[in-house]
Amino acid sequence: MKLNKREKRLLLFALAIMITVSSAKWIILPAIRYKRTFASNYLRKENQWKKSPMLLKNGQKYQQKLREELGRLEELKSFTFSGEALQVQLDLLEIVDRYLKESGLQITDKKIEVEEDETDNLRVIYYILSLNGKMKELVNFMESLNNANKFLIVDKLIIRKGQASSYNGLKVNLRIKAINIINEETDSDGEEN
Repeated sequence: MKLNKREKRLLLFALAIMITVSSAKWIILPAIRYKRTFASNYLRKENQWKKSPMLLKNGQKYQQKLREELGRLEELKSFTFSGEALQVQLDLLEIVDRYLKESGLQITDKKIEVEEDETDNLRVIYYILSLNGKMKELVNFMESLNNANKFLIVDKLIIRKGQASSYNGLKVNLRIKAINIINEETDSDGEEN
């Protein structure tokens, strides 16, 4: 079967159209997509690069703020107890008992309770006291607690009239709260990991 001149031209024209469409679909369009993707990635990276000196300048500002906040944290830590649980309890007992002796109040009962908050790395120590004494002695004791170099909070205070035979006698129930920051290097028992 022989093709005439007109059929040959039509066949060549159809072949040319198929080659053009195929090359556009498989070569030209992927190249254009790649160029657009490459250009957008390039622009994004260029913008990041332009922002990096600004980030470095801001980084120094943030480092300064971090140093200031760490300084404040260390200042606050100086007002709290730190260390092993038993040592902190002994320190608290020593401080409060010294203030009690200086004030002249008599201890009738005392105990310690400990609460741990794992999320905040804090241990709250409650020193619960039952005392007898006079109002002036109680005021002196409270003033000593207020002036202590550690942060001691009077969490609960109940004052009742004492025996009728004692002049100006009071019965006092008192709960003092102290905060212990748990070191990350030690576990809850105070033992190193």
